[in-house]
Amino acid sequence: IAESVSILWDSIKNELSKSQNETFNELLKEIFSGNVLTEVYDHFASKFENEEDFEDSKLGDCFRACVAILHCAGKLDEPNIEGLRTQIVKNLASLKSIPEEKRSKMNFSPSVSLLCVWGMTENVAYCLGSSIALYFEGESGEQDVEFCQQSNESKKRKSLVKVKASGKSTQ
Repeated sequence: IAESVSILWDSIKNELSKSQNETFNELLKEIFSGNVLTEVYDHFASKFENEEDFEDSKLGDCFRACVAILHCAGKLDEPNIEGLRTQIVKNLASLKSIPEEKRSKMNFSPSVSLLCVWGMTENVAYCLGSSIALYFEGESGEQDVEFCQQSNESKKRKSLVKVKASGKSTQ
């Protein structure tokens, strides 16, 4: 049902944007505002925590339902959906405690995409950057890996500047 709602909503979005259909657009937003999407999302997302109890096909259905719910949520302003942002951030933050084998099978794209749609791109980029940086940390806690960025020194001579993760640059 969640996928059907998402697909049907997409199919009429151009019509909903017309002034004569503003009433219907507002009605849809009102119906899905509040905690409706959050509660339904929580129901399906909780199935991943107890995945031993479900078959792979049922987990796939739950994942597809979560994606459709997040897709619908992206059509609404974040303040109009009670608690969904908090729930998504909480779920993403809890990934540290999930075993790597299970975590590697998970797809976070729909959650991250929704946060970006809601204007949190800088926060998402910072978190992703921090997560990637943690991967490269050595045992000493300092990052040994060098990243490359293009130098703006001269238009005639384009050189690459190596930047240590600690922020020191070398040429």
